[in-house]
Amino acid sequence: MGYLLQFVPFVKALMLTGSMSFGAAKVSSDIDLLVITAPKRLYTARFFVSLWAALTGWRRKPFESNLAGKFCINHFMTSENFDILPQTEANAKAHRFMVKIWDREGEHERLMRENFWIRKYNLIPVSIEQLEFVKAAFPIERPVFFAVFRRIWEWILFAKLGDMVEMKLAKWQKNKINSSLNLLESTSDIFISDSDLRLWGRDYS
Repeated sequence: MGYLLQFVPFVKALMLTGSMSFGAAKVSSDIDLLVITAPKRLYTARFFVSLWAALTGWRRKPFESNLAGKFCINHFMTSENFDILPQTEANAKAHRFMVKIWDREGEHERLMRENFWIRKYNLIPVSIEQLEFVKAAFPIERPVFFAVFRRIWEWILFAKLGDMVEMKLAKWQKNKINSSLNLLESTSDIFISDSDLRLWGRDYS
């Protein structure tokens, strides 16, 4: 999945978060991903990320009961907004030891630097061995071919055409998300904006 998402236009970085980055993954766990996108292109990037992930069959579907090994792409941020919110212990657990799968311009380092509040929590991974095992696999290489393919799409979706596509995709996706909120027991971990999209539900204790 890390390699495939290098094709996606306007994706600048991909991070592994959640239970796997905290050394708390179980056989039944899914795999949480944080996607950093270019400014003003969050919903365009999300459309293509979701499309690629759905085509592989590896994407966790909404309300799916069998989560094991599926990718939960539940957090998108733009590179102009690196504030990880809310500043809670649960959120600190999800991001304190996040693993860089790949980035384009040092987004992982900047994300950790600009969210130093996370370190006020004295957190220890549930399994250091599990975390070290995961970290040993990353970051992955970024072949030039992937970058060329991605940049072609970024050129096509540049300027006014890209703005129009983003506006339509944002409206469609926001409506789709909002229509499903009444099916959730709690929406406290849901946040929808043009620079930060969080579709969470987590427990990493």
